[in-house]
Amino acid sequence: MQKGFSLIELLISIGLIALITTFSFVSLGNYSESKQLKLEILNLSSKISEMKVKSLAGQKIDDEIPAGGYCVSASPSEPDSYYLFADKNENYTLDNADIVIEKSVLSKKIKFDLTEPRTVCFKINQLTEIGCLPSGICGENKSVFFHLKGDSGARRSVSVQLNSGAINIDAMDCPAPYRVLTRDGRCVPSCAAGTMPDMLSDDCKCQLDYVQTGFDQLGRRVCSPQ
Repeated sequence: MQKGFSLIELLISIGLIALITTFSFVSLGNYSESKQLKLEILNLSSKISEMKVKSLAGQKIDDEIPAGGYCVSASPSEPDSYYLFADKNENYTLDNADIVIEKSVLSKKIKFDLTEPRTVCFKINQLTEIGCLPSGICGENKSVFFHLKGDSGARRSVSVQLNSGAINIDAMDCPAPYRVLTRDGRCVPSCAAGTMPDMLSDDCKCQLDYVQTGFDQLGRRVCSPQ
């Protein structure tokens, strides 16, 4: 006579299937977010470059070249979007006197990671392109960073060098608990308990003979001995 599954065996099987499904959805969600973050950082870099080109070309708006140049602005009050604008009154700050060229909205899971408003403007000074800040400082030997962050804590940055106008996708301004891990300089969370860096996936993986047991308050993978 053939013996069927007991109730306990069925419950264990259902539980294992649910656990595997949960981890699969989490992994897929993190992968999707990583792709969105990459696309948004590339798009932000492209938009900043667009303002740079307008400035270099001396492009007019309302029949005149904007006195403060062409700018990009982001603020903690609107973490899901940023503005491209022509600075008409040369104060390097978006206000009612300026002309908004575009408002760009980020993907659902991606936000700016800023503690204060961030604006950089490109203008031409004696045929040399320079970057300017709302403080009125132009052309200093420093970089301005725009940080983007996903729901899981993954982070990427675009920097603008004020004295040259150079635009870079990098991660040289990573605050704790982040550190540079990836080859492209992306800021990612430092590895949590029982994990170690995995350079192939740009993530943290479980140490040998450890298994994943969940996530900590920073969204990092946590692993424990089997």
